[in-house]
Amino acid sequence: MDDLLVREIRAEPSTRQVINLPENYLGVASRVATLAFQMGVLDDRAFVDSLLDRAALPFTKGALYADDAGTSGRFDRYSNEYARYVYEAAETVGREDILKALRPSLTAQMALWWDLVSPDGYGYPWGRSLGVVSYLDTLEIVAFLGGHPEFRPASIRDLVSEYRLAWLWLSQDYRPDTHMLSVLVPGRGNYSYISKDREWQQTVGFFGKALMAEDTLMKSLLAEGIESFPERPDLKKVARFEFFRRGDRPAGVWLVRDGLLRFALPITTGTKPGVADYLPAPHGLPGFAVPVEQMSPAGASYYEMADGRTLVAADGADEIVPSPDGRSLRATWRRFVVKGGKTGEWVEPGFEVSMNWKIEDSTLTRTETLVPNRGVTIQRLSWNLPVMVTSTPVVPGGAATPIRLHTREASLEVRSGGDLHLAPSIQEFGDEPLGRGARGPIPTHLSFETTDIQLQAGHPRSWEIALTLTAPIPKD
Repeated sequence: MDDLLVREIRAEPSTRQVINLPENYLGVASRVATLAFQMGVLDDRAFVDSLLDRAALPFTKGALYADDAGTSGRFDRYSNEYARYVYEAAETVGREDILKALRPSLTAQMALWWDLVSPDGYGYPWGRSLGVVSYLDTLEIVAFLGGHPEFRPASIRDLVSEYRLAWLWLSQDYRPDTHMLSVLVPGRGNYSYISKDREWQQTVGFFGKALMAEDTLMKSLLAEGIESFPERPDLKKVARFEFFRRGDRPAGVWLVRDGLLRFALPITTGTKPGVADYLPAPHGLPGFAVPVEQMSPAGASYYEMADGRTLVAADGADEIVPSPDGRSLRATWRRFVVKGGKTGEWVEPGFEVSMNWKIEDSTLTRTETLVPNRGVTIQRLSWNLPVMVTSTPVVPGGAATPIRLHTREASLEVRSGGDLHLAPSIQEFGDEPLGRGARGPIPTHLSFETTDIQLQAGHPRSWEIALTLTAPIPKD
């Protein structure tokens, strides 16, 4: 059996490393190995313990969140899944030392998930493996919390209410005529490893996870005598920043939930520099979505330099300063990554960028300031807002006139300003990579761009964009 684990899950027992796979696969491997040991299929307890020790390493060393790329700073939904899987594996074989080490992490991660989860059951809105998977996360997480009340971030009734909402979305996404989820329908984006050959895997995963979650949760509800729950959970207002790590290249996420204004703004490392899914943008903002696994300045700027490279202020930051009340955030980049380059290869281009975000009522304002320490030319600065619009917007002639975008979730009013004067334009996309979001089409991109920026030492340049949300326009 351990040979099968090495070959199929690719956990190398001698070095205790995952071969060519993200760190979270160690959680999968430890869970499979401990269940195999419990059932008597695997009898090598030393191997099981060694694998479990390696899987638990981030948490036994004191981390609350697991870096899915080892040390580069990639934090996403997999941190929660990883911690849960290792905890359940440790329970299976009675490893109290690992359970104790994981308790602070699970307490923090469940509080984070509850502050992230949307009114329709959607969990993490940034990173890879979203869409269907992020709804399945909610089923699994609530089932886990049903059996582990010490980690609950809310009442069991509110948790079950959110579980129901996630189930309703998944059941509506299921197509009875094909017995499959709508993973590859037009307008839906997936990471490249979800090919047509693997579409069925998503549906099988749905069946398996839903069945296991339902069985686990129903036993917990029966034991606690829970017979009813609200139609909608009590999702309280949120405005805070959660650090995933501190130090030389800090990472974390800004969490906001206040009426229509809700989003998660992650400052973390992506699967490759500049990929839209991990940019410091308001992921989950109603109406806004990024094209899945695409190089696009979706909610964050690209800087095209004279040497042909495009730089991105991403992959963590040099400094992150949240406000005490959680209603504003400042992040600064002096070291940039190259779009499509190598993770961890920094570029210092002769200027720094400071991003300031603040929320006032239902408006999110982003101010971007370029501070040069020498003369620098930026050939092009670009930024765009991909939107799940219900009607094509018109860009007005006057710069002071707002642009209005109408989506199913909300209407957005977009205003821009500053001395850099980025010009707006509309781009339309069909069922093509830039038009595919994790939960549906993003046919319209409102783009802002300026060219030939001449920076001089001691003369900062800036621009800002303000997004105001109002209730969606009722259908006729």
